[in-house]
Amino acid sequence: MVAGGLTACAKKKQPSARFSLTRAVDANMMPRLFLGWFCRMVPRQIEPRKFAQHGLQVAGDIPVASLVRLAAMALEVHSVAVKLEFSVAETRHRVVTGQYDGRVVMQCQRCLEPVELHLVGDVSLAIVWSEDDAKLLPSDYEPWVVAQDQADLYEIIEEELLLALPLVPTHDYDCMDRTALTPDGVIAPSEHNNPFQVLARLKGSKPN
Repeated sequence: MVAGGLTACAKKKQPSARFSLTRAVDANMMPRLFLGWFCRMVPRQIEPRKFAQHGLQVAGDIPVASLVRLAAMALEVHSVAVKLEFSVAETRHRVVTGQYDGRVVMQCQRCLEPVELHLVGDVSLAIVWSEDDAKLLPSDYEPWVVAQDQADLYEIIEEELLLALPLVPTHDYDCMDRTALTPDGVIAPSEHNNPFQVLARLKGSKPN
């Protein structure tokens, strides 16, 4: 349960922590309703509808080791952080809005060297029970289908990050080694890294 985790974290009283969970209400009530600054990582399992009903905000890091699908698409995942607000919209939908901020390393498709990418974007989700409910949402929101009380917060943020990845990652400068180009403008294959040339040499070295 999230509340229990917060109590355990609050006892640590680490001043440099990176996670906060607060209730978005009048500032005069904040001391009584403040729930904790003391977890570096945001909670994974939450009850998003209750969070929305109580107007909670979540801000902090997501452990990169938990983002397996993102790691499979990148050479490295350096960091992921979120700042999210759970609320009830005027349409009575329970929604999640905010931002994500991630840094990953992928392979540049021009020079084939690593390129660090800064993934920043907005989150605008509506919590629904089913795909049928998702079809009825206003266009302002993407559906977050949560069929039970609890949901995996890391999973939905990972999906947002996967959608933010470029189809063709490249450096934002001219990284091409022009000496590797043929007269036709095609990259000349490197003999050192070309497995087909290695295979040809191996075949040519076989005794008749």
